Amino acid sequence: MKDEYGVDITYWKAWKNIEGAREHTFGNYNESYDQLCWYFEAIHRTNLGSIMELEVQNETKHFERIFIAFNTCIQGFKSCRPMLFIDGTFMKGRAKGILLSATAKDGDNGHSLLLIYFPLFFFPIF
Repeated sequence: MKDEYGVDITYWKAWKNIEGAREHTFGNYNESYDQLCWYFEAIHRTNLGSIMELEVQNETKHFERIFIAFNTCIQGFKSCRPMLFIDGTFMKGRAKGILLSATAKDGDNGHSLLLIYFPLFFFPIF
């Protein structure tokens, strides 16, 4: 920072300002987990037949993991090839873990103009 902009700040001050900018842009990190109950209720109201599981620690009630399979994707899978593609990516924020997802290719053998992949579930592991 000093060489490029002529400003000398500590690592801690730079870190706090980056965190503040993230919170301003994306919202409070901890409060976003409080939105999960609202999100579950919204899914139950608007996506009947969806499968969802939310696990929290018994003592602290802290978020552990979530599983979501939307009913539309479950129904769409019935016309897909009987093969799942599972992929995972590391989450690099405060909550370390792995986000797993499963997709399936449509059963039209590529004769349609669009190649359709159905996302079947999203499952973060901490």
